[in-house]
Amino acid sequence: MKPTLSFTEAISTCFNKYADFNGRARRSEFWWFYLLGSIPGWINYTIQLSAPSIAISIIFVYYRQNIFV
Repeated sequence: MKPTLSFTEAISTCFNKYADFNGRARRSEFWWFYLLGSIPGWINYTIQLSAPSIAISIIFVYYRQNIFV
């Protein structure tokens, strides 16, 4: 059984062997690379969910301040 790789070792190995289709990746190498690819998706999803509510909150604050003008 091969030893597990750290995050930086796994990512550097993936980028160095991205076009090498011989053999298999280690389990830790696969999951660290999967995590690296998933993080931007999670951030994008969070921004898409929170942006409309932030915009509506700003509009409500603006109208509430100018209601008696």
